Amino acid sequence: MQEEETIVPVKVFDVERFQKFLASLPEESHPIIRPSLSASEDNIRDAAQREAFWRGQLKVLRRGTDSEARSHAEEELAHALFTQGKIDDALELAKKPERRAYYESIGMAILKDDNDFCDCPESEEVIIDGKSGTSQFWHQVGMYPSAKHGGKLTPIYKCAKCGNVNTTNEG
Repeated sequence: MQEEETIVPVKVFDVERFQKFLASLPEESHPIIRPSLSASEDNIRDAAQREAFWRGQLKVLRRGTDSEARSHAEEELAHALFTQGKIDDALELAKKPERRAYYESIGMAILKDDNDFCDCPESEEVIIDGKSGTSQFWHQVGMYPSAKHGGKLTPIYKCAKCGNVNTTNEG
């Protein structure tokens, strides 16, 4: 026999009242409260869903003759795989040169030593509209799941002066 679920209507959410209600329940029936995802984690979760969708589309499209639709689906699947950190699989499918170059640059950044940065200075004094300031060259341009770093989201840094890209275990 299944237990019935108890629904308690609350007109105005009262934290203390809710905590008392939870305390009155047996521990095994407490709700599981999950932390919210960061934007990067949410993006990876969405990419896993897109991967499943585009794999399904490709099963159907491989039977047909529409090569343009098939190429589009392969590019979308490649991007979903890349977003999840599956660079090798993405490179097998990606045909667009600019996408392939980007995937390869991130792959090479992950393989580099974490402390291998370019020889450009960290910053440079600049004068804009008569006001002096400092321009920083290394900027974090994103987060990426890195197998080298145990699959965790790892910051990607890029030098604005020479274009060098690297990941580091700081994140």
